[in-house]
Amino acid sequence: MQGKMVPLIWGVVVGGIGIWSIFGMDSGFKYVVGPLCLFFGWHSLKAAVFMTDSEIEEISRTGGNPSTKTKKKFEDL
Repeated sequence: MQGKMVPLIWGVVVGGIGIWSIFGMDSGFKYVVGPLCLFFGWHSLKAAVFMTDSEIEEISRTGGNPSTKTKKKFEDL
């Protein structure tokens, strides 16, 4: 569970910033910051929920270059 806590916390924090920026900010800058934060937060939450601890450790060990098996598992349709 140790490996899953970092993407889970990161996803919740960045997703919260994205939601706040869309609904809480008054400037037009919210249309840039909000979707970017929601995109990165969703990606991190998806990794925390669906990846195994060994896959998360593999990605952190190789500097963000997972094996082809892990890449294929997380390709968006």
